Amino acid sequence: MSSPFAVVESLLHEFYTPTTPNARKREIEVELLAFKNQSESWKTCLSAVSNATTFEQNHFLWFFATSTLDHTITRRWMQLGSSDRALLRETLWHTYANLACASAKRQRDTYAQLIALLGKRQFPDEDPNYLAHCVALTKTNFSLGICLLRTTSEEVVSSREDVSTDRKQYFHSCVSICLPEVTDLLTKYLLIAVCHINGKDIHSIPSTLMDYNLITSLPNDNQLSWTIHRNGAYDFTEKLEIWTPIIKGISAHNKLNRFYEIVQLLVPEIMRRTQFEYNKTELELLDNELMEDNTQTEWQQYITQCIECIALIAEPRSSEVFALVFSHWGRPYMYLRSLENDVDCGKTFDFLRKMKSQSLPENLRDFTTICQAVVRIIPLLENNNSELGNEINYHLNEFAENLWTVLKFLISNKLTVFDVDKSIFQTDFDYLYAQVLVAIRSILPLSNILKADQKLVTIFEALTNIFQINNLLRGCTIIQMAASQLLLCISSVIRPKSLLEFPAIINIMQSGPRLSHLPSQVQANIYISIVSYLILPWKNVDERGQDYENIAR
Repeated sequence: MSSPFAVVESLLHEFYTPTTPNARKREIEVELLAFKNQSESWKTCLSAVSNATTFEQNHFLWFFATSTLDHTITRRWMQLGSSDRALLRETLWHTYANLACASAKRQRDTYAQLIALLGKRQFPDEDPNYLAHCVALTKTNFSLGICLLRTTSEEVVSSREDVSTDRKQYFHSCVSICLPEVTDLLTKYLLIAVCHINGKDIHSIPSTLMDYNLITSLPNDNQLSWTIHRNGAYDFTEKLEIWTPIIKGISAHNKLNRFYEIVQLLVPEIMRRTQFEYNKTELELLDNELMEDNTQTEWQQYITQCIECIALIAEPRSSEVFALVFSHWGRPYMYLRSLENDVDCGKTFDFLRKMKSQSLPENLRDFTTICQAVVRIIPLLENNNSELGNEINYHLNEFAENLWTVLKFLISNKLTVFDVDKSIFQTDFDYLYAQVLVAIRSILPLSNILKADQKLVTIFEALTNIFQINNLLRGCTIIQMAASQLLLCISSVIRPKSLLEFPAIINIMQSGPRLSHLPSQVQANIYISIVSYLILPWKNVDERGQDYENIAR
């Protein structure tokens, strides 16, 4: 009979197999959550993570095991006896302290996070030596010690409501008492760093200020070297975490213009790191499947962090950054157009070859990512509207025209004309469809092209199709939500005079109970859209031109 953990390993393997249907994945999620909530499951997981080879042999199993331990510490702590708590603490400390120098950052950070969560609950009553052990570890292994001190400090200021307010304040005050010893140690390491940066002999520092034995705990490699080209998505986001406060700092001191050419060089590198065309080996390792509701996937977290860094750089000079980001638009856009062209020209073989290839979901994701980045910068362009030049206006018009073309392609359902397995690309297709709707909503206030009646007809046709009960997209909440938000934007912000002249809008207004299949928030957005248009005045129409009597009827 298989052990419970062997069953978990088998379930995880099945879950992350590309051919596993979504319905089966949801069943697996239920089984995994049931295992995680078992009273003794944490012991099995603790045994797995204490084995250093588990991380290298099976990433998915290791991450599930550590998430189970996190769940046990944060949600089931009061159910653990003193002996179980001691076992958790001693095993995790021993495993962490014996990590190899070349261990992965994600592995190191996760162990440190679990230990810090224990310290938050046990220091100083159950574990009076917690901070003393952190300091001692820093003196013997700087990388591990400083990582643990950092995660501990994050728990001190964390707003996470996983312990009572009294316990949080008690932990804060107890850590504060020990701060002089910690800051004294860190100051000595900073002196070593200053000497290293300036090429000074470390022994020139008086022995009263320096403990020369600390040098032996430092890694042998040069920690101050340029590392932006290191492999791995997590390594790259670590660099962005360093750059973010730097950019904010020089902006706060009005020195960004002085360093802007250097800072702007980050944008092309960040864009390259977010696209499969250039960074496939790293991106394909990121998981894009949700294990729990209302949480971002690894893929979404990575893309969001990259785009937010670009937006930070774009704040003072949005036009320049917009041009850099938009320069990547053409490639995935032309790929989508090639699919439509294959269908229109009867190139069945070429179309089916593309639909079955791995490049399809990759191009869909690249399109969505670039679209998301452009959308994030557009509000910054609105804030600096007076600075928009002819080139940026040309790009905005091109973007608007392209979005309308893609929307026509999406509502034509041309991807379904042949019988192909949609499970390979369905999730990425749904995100793309939703992102196109979000992009149209974002650019509408700046674009006269999309406000033309011909364009609005296509947009309203798309919205009507999405809201219909027999639509192929039925059940895709992200598309329905994006569509309802677009309708709300048109009726309350754009407010075109001709809105009630479109049959699609009349159809939506008369739907009433036929919208009950939609999520409640989507229904609410539709109703608010209708009411907004009926009570708000038309935009750019004087008082005499407002047809209040006909609207009231």
